[in-house]
Amino acid sequence: MSRPSWDIFLIDGRTGEPVEAKIYEGLEPYNIDHHENLWIPLIFMASRFSAEAADYSPSMQAIKTLGTIYGNTQASTLRRFVLHAHNKPMIAVIMKPHWVTENQSDDVLDLCRYFVPSKQFLEKFRRTSPVEIVQHVKDSTYMKSGGPVGGGTLIVSDDNGEPHEFVSDAFFNRYDILCLISYVRKYPVLG
Repeated sequence: MSRPSWDIFLIDGRTGEPVEAKIYEGLEPYNIDHHENLWIPLIFMASRFSAEAADYSPSMQAIKTLGTIYGNTQASTLRRFVLHAHNKPMIAVIMKPHWVTENQSDDVLDLCRYFVPSKQFLEKFRRTSPVEIVQHVKDSTYMKSGGPVGGGTLIVSDDNGEPHEFVSDAFFNRYDILCLISYVRKYPVLG
């Protein structure tokens, strides 16, 4: 029996190149940086998680709460939330902290471990560069030993060139910056 799949884009942490991966209901990639083809079962109950997550507004606090409820990491919960919680454009970015000396690089994609857009984001914003999104996360976060580390507003043009407003919310789990970027509205053009 075949399982439904969704295409997502991940950034290879070694090369900075996009990696195409299939996400199957009940399975997700584990440590894509080192084991591209290694899959593990999710601890989530698929439909229950989606229904419960839809009751929360997109935020890192929601990710933290859902991770506690389902007994899973915030990183796994963030990816799952973006792929299954709301019918709106969202992105999960999981990246190395840019303030650590060993993570210094001229290429912002060297910091990125995961770039996970929702299906709705891919439908309207396919031309958006991961560099633009990851650079926003880097620019809007600050050094801290753990907890919330920033966020902000980001204007992204859709595939027709129309501007849209997104909001980012970032959290540092002492290993990675976890950032949820979610759609707010079509950006008002004055004039």
